[in-house]
Amino acid sequence: MKKKLFSIILFLSFFLSTPVLLKATHIMGGEITYQNLGTNQYLVKLVLYRDCSGIQAVTTYQINISSASCGMYDSTFTVYQTSVAQISPICPGIVTACNGGAAVGVEKYEYENVINLPGNCPDYVFSYLECCRNNSITNLFISASAQARFEATLNNLSTPFNSSPVFTDDPIMFLYTGTLQTINNNATDPDGDSLVYSLAPALDTIGFVQYNPPYTYLNPISSSSPIVLDPQTGILSITPTGSERDVVSILISEYRNGTLIGTTTRDVQILVSGTTNQQPSLSGINGSSNFITHACAGDTVQFMLYSSDPDSSDSTTFSMSAPSGLSLTSFGAAQDSVLVEWITDSSMVSQIPYNLTIEVRDNKCPYNGSQAYNFPIYVNGCSSEIWPGDANSDLKCDIYDILPIGISYGASGPVRTSATTNWVAENSINWSQDFISGVNFKHADCNGDGIINDADTLAIATNLGLTHPIRLVSPNFAQSSASMYLNADKDTVGAGQSVLLSIDLGSSSNPVTPIYGVAFVLNFNPILVDSSQSDLNYLSSNLGTPGTDLLTFAKTNWLAGKIYAAAVRTNQINSFSDGTIANFTVKIKNNIPVNTFGYFSLTGIRTINADGTIQTINAISDSVNINTLPVGIKRETETSKFHLFPNPAQNELFIVSDTKSEGSIMIHDMSGRRIIETTTNASYSTIDISLLPNGIYTVGIKTDEGLVWKKLIIQK
Repeated sequence: MKKKLFSIILFLSFFLSTPVLLKATHIMGGEITYQNLGTNQYLVKLVLYRDCSGIQAVTTYQINISSASCGMYDSTFTVYQTSVAQISPICPGIVTACNGGAAVGVEKYEYENVINLPGNCPDYVFSYLECCRNNSITNLFISASAQARFEATLNNLSTPFNSSPVFTDDPIMFLYTGTLQTINNNATDPDGDSLVYSLAPALDTIGFVQYNPPYTYLNPISSSSPIVLDPQTGILSITPTGSERDVVSILISEYRNGTLIGTTTRDVQILVSGTTNQQPSLSGINGSSNFITHACAGDTVQFMLYSSDPDSSDSTTFSMSAPSGLSLTSFGAAQDSVLVEWITDSSMVSQIPYNLTIEVRDNKCPYNGSQAYNFPIYVNGCSSEIWPGDANSDLKCDIYDILPIGISYGASGPVRTSATTNWVAENSINWSQDFISGVNFKHADCNGDGIINDADTLAIATNLGLTHPIRLVSPNFAQSSASMYLNADKDTVGAGQSVLLSIDLGSSSNPVTPIYGVAFVLNFNPILVDSSQSDLNYLSSNLGTPGTDLLTFAKTNWLAGKIYAAAVRTNQINSFSDGTIANFTVKIKNNIPVNTFGYFSLTGIRTINADGTIQTINAISDSVNINTLPVGIKRETETSKFHLFPNPAQNELFIVSDTKSEGSIMIHDMSGRRIIETTTNASYSTIDISLLPNGIYTVGIKTDEGLVWKKLIIQK
């Protein structure tokens, strides 16, 4: 008893040893999310985590909305308080500051309101600025007057009806030293988009906060083991070494078909105790490492979950957030186990999973150790019907249906009775093989002749872009660190001239491996491109040889400015890719606007392995300056005065002029938004680009002699 009391006194002494909080300090974290309600109407939600020792929260706050590309700045709207709850994982008998006690207490405040956005823009930013963060934060070089800014971004130009990801549980804000601690930052996306997690710099009034060396946003807590954030699960692993108060910022990037369409960030203050406690954990379904389950409508979902705690004297308990009608039966042992049961019906069929979130908590005092886990449950229609062209059974016919044809290439099975390639549901007998996703091979026999081969791509070409209402399985995508590049062989071309764009999958320094196939959309401006003299051609590469071991597909919509393309191997053996797989030869029309940029981009990139594992990869696009005047000596002379190196660049960009020049330097992203602007009066300039993501940028150098544009590639 004395030992336990001494431990509690030590723990509380850390949280009571810091100076008295200044008048305005109280913010321990926050996040912004949004839900699309139809067209451009959104429900925007602000969550704030308040230190109960600070000032009181108010009932309304102002959210700022901006979009540089649409010329929208400093627009605000009000969000209203909807709930407040204490979320400190406190032991019974310990009184926090929320209730007049001495222990640190945290309250969660939720605010929301509906807003109608004025239009579709690629770079909406929802932000909230609050004064102030707590003082005595270990990893930040700030005073108690430093402000905290929370953001979410939205690209509703590419995806008009997108909702942001939502964290499945409250943040873990109390950790212990000396043992491995994990924080599950799991989130779900209501649209089924792919999510990528990363550590990010915390924000202040106009930019990033200043970290107190040796802390950085990538190493925000003193740890005896490397700090690792799993980009696919959001699980942060760390072994704290001492008592600290640290700010940790988790960024979730949301991708749809390989295109970044939004972000949301959770910025929280974590308190590390000088005492030791090992966290409890929870098994996957029926004791496995699997956390996802599927059911056919009408089935009863039923599985067991088992908790454990390395501290044998600790006991565990559960709490849950679950779909309506789901039950959780506890068996009440010291380290508890639970039975999950849920009866499904046809009204529950959905391509979006139902999310069961369970928190397991131990009885360590004064603050419990805890972890939260998410269990997605997919309710499928499980129909026997197929739709000709929907080879992966994902509700639509698109370029990604080429990939399963390559995986199952040469397989045979029952011929489909009265088969057509019309976009109608047709009954089909199951074949003996399934893809890793659980989809039967029969779906890849698009023309129904009983064999999977090149002929099945004709149904895809015929029905490309069509959708149907039956859902069979859930998509599961991972995000790769590799990239696909568009590289133009010229920065500037004149009207009536040609430019060659190579399509590079991976690079020698960062190859895509293993790989079996790839699908993507190449986008261009149809006003500029002469369709009669432009063409996409696949090349022999490490991915394969067209017509030998590589099935290729390309369908161009010249009016829309899109090429739907795919290339997949046919021998069931993975390969790798580290270079050019295709070329797009472009002839520029004669009658075009003066001095415009021709933007070429890759979107919707997916790769697939021979076992059916799907990944989305980064896209790096390109642009070409199209000059209606002949490209003559004057332009070449102006351009040659300035040199960028290195290019591609990583963290620093050097700009060298043949002569000393006074002027300004601007860096724009592919949307035309100005990212960086600075002045120069020397022949040598250095620009910090360490915070810019990978991609293609344009660098404008403006002097008394005019404006020169150069292309910059950032590749880290």
